[in-house]
This record gives sequence, C-alpha cells and structure tokens, in this order.
Amino acid sequence: MASMVQVAVLSTLVALGPPAAMNLTGVAFFVASGLMASTIGRLLNYTSIDRLGVSVSATVIGSSPLFSTIFAALFIGERVAPATRARASSSSWAESPLQGSREVEAPASRPPRC
Repeated sequence: MASMVQVAVLSTLVALGPPAAMNLTGVAFFVASGLMASTIGRLLNYTSIDRLGVSVSATVIGSSPLFSTIFAALFIGERVAPATRARASSSSWAESPLQGSREVEAPASRPPRC
C-alpha cells in the first residue's frame, strides 16, 4: 500500500509541475515498475515463506545488501569501499534468524507437508 501512495504522490507532483526535460516514457516505466515491484515482491516473499519456511526465507531476504553490493559493482561499475564490503557481507548474516535460533514446528492445525 505504501508503494501505491508513493506512486500516487510522485505522479501528482510530476503532473502539476513537470520538469523541462521530462521523458514521459521514462515516467511510465517508473510508475509501472513501482506497481509491479511491490506486487510481485510481496507475492514472491509470501510464496517463499510458504515453501521454504520463515528461517530460510528470512536468510535469503537478509542477504539483500550483499547481493545489491555485488550487482552494483559488476553491472554499473559502482566503486565499493572496504568498509561497505565489510558491512554488506556481515549484515546479511547478522540479520539471519538462523544465527543462534532453533526451528519452530508448524502449528498443529496445519497438515504436514509431504
């Protein structure tokens, strides 16, 4: 819902006072990507929790800073400082629920998976 609000606010601001060098195709892609990313992202997040479990899913999602840093360096030539490399690699594991946790059994009302 927050993404929809952001898209609505930004679209209104752009419509009220567009910059001199506005590319409407770019704006359309911006709006479409905002709508699709939030919808597809939530769908995949809930699907991963259902299929993999919370602990594995949260670990994969928590590794986002690491992969974002790697992809930024590889694909757009971003320079990565040593401190950023250390934070990106440590934050994904520091936020992991697998660190020092135990597996929690599914509620009794839910049938076991085969």
